[in-house]
Amino acid sequence: MLKQFMRLWQVFLVPATLAGIVVLQAMLPGLQASTLVVQQRITNDNRQLRYTFDSAAGQLNWQFVLANEAIRHNSTLLRPWMPANINEQLGATLQQQAYQAGPFVVEPGPAGDWQNFQLTGPDNDQRQQMRNTLLDLTKQFQQQKLAANGYQQVILADNTAQIRVDHLNVIQQSIQDVSPIAESAIDQLGATSQRQLIQLLLTWVQQIPADPVEHAEYGQSYRPPLRVLTEHQADSASKAVLLAAILRSCLPQLKQALLYTPGHTLLAIAIAPEPGDLTVTLQDTQYLPLDPAAQQQPLLGQVAQQHQLYIVNQYFAYRQF
Repeated sequence: MLKQFMRLWQVFLVPATLAGIVVLQAMLPGLQASTLVVQQRITNDNRQLRYTFDSAAGQLNWQFVLANEAIRHNSTLLRPWMPANINEQLGATLQQQAYQAGPFVVEPGPAGDWQNFQLTGPDNDQRQQMRNTLLDLTKQFQQQKLAANGYQQVILADNTAQIRVDHLNVIQQSIQDVSPIAESAIDQLGATSQRQLIQLLLTWVQQIPADPVEHAEYGQSYRPPLRVLTEHQADSASKAVLLAAILRSCLPQLKQALLYTPGHTLLAIAIAPEPGDLTVTLQDTQYLPLDPAAQQQPLLGQVAQQHQLYIVNQYFAYRQF
């Protein structure tokens, strides 16, 4: 009987027992006696999640059910990005193009990098024309591979390019998957205003344990929204996308933006500021920044000092949606 019971309830960290139910407790830094409790009941068809968490409105109880099919779909929104395999495929594509065009030889650049290929051929003009063709092919190849695997190239605030998860695509593809969360939040959290609803969801996401590794390039520490909940752990980008997807589901007209500061991802929302709120203007629209990954749980319109400095000095990349 006990073994059967343990198969139904999933535990992520050191479990505690409450009324015969296996739960997870995560102590929140800086909040005395604050505990996030999550219970997950797993069946063949779905997964029921029950949360108890502290907020400015007091202790809240919240539950929702996720279909296993939705969890599987959400977990396949991106594939592992493998630079070595992509590089080999690019090399084969370039060699085939050069072979079909005539007496040209294309070889990888330093360290076997096919993006910096070297081309030899009999005629300077023809060789330059062929080089331009291969450069265009290289760009198209990378864009196609990025899109097919759920990634994009982001130009960061320091003008360096980095391959990251296409977060906006994940948000769009997750709207239906997170709809039970959005609907239950409206029904159960007791919010009396749009701002309060957003604040309660922010507080809940902030209390999900942080991933000890924050590595944005190639999505190495990234989890799609429902994986954040099933694994009960997330880096800053994963938390920002989770909250953004839920907000897009329950408040579809709300303008949002992802802010990429060095080593961190923030979310910004276009709602009216209150006195003392930090704001940032993007494309003539005023936003309130918020940090879903902040363990200190700052409120809407508040972020840690280091991120505030980046925002005030416009030292970030961003994507609006």
